[in-house]
Amino acid sequence: MATAELTTKEIVRRGQEIYDRDIRHKVEAEHHGKFLVVDIDSGDYEIDGEVIAAVDRLEERKPDAVTYGVRVGFKYAYHFGGGEGEIQIEWINRGEGNGERSRARSRTTASQKCGY
Repeated sequence: MATAELTTKEIVRRGQEIYDRDIRHKVEAEHHGKFLVVDIDSGDYEIDGEVIAAVDRLEERKPDAVTYGVRVGFKYAYHFGGGEGEIQIEWINRGEGNGERSRARSRTTASQKCGY
């Protein structure tokens, strides 16, 4: 897959679709609160209590994978603060094989979006 052609929005959409359709029902009871990273091309995934461990294992098998991550049983992987201005983070990895771990997208409660 040509990762340069994929937008962050498309990676998130595909990753969440795969998770909801193929993975969620298999992992929620046993792995609640753990981090799951999924390759949006193959559907392969890894789960761990530590984000980096899950990413590392999947990247070992699929070094150029375009990945999307979730925290099992939660809407967002991380949540900071409360009320107006809270930040909730999802993460993706564009799979460019350059050691780039992840990119995060944050959302405020007002649904304003910014990338970093």
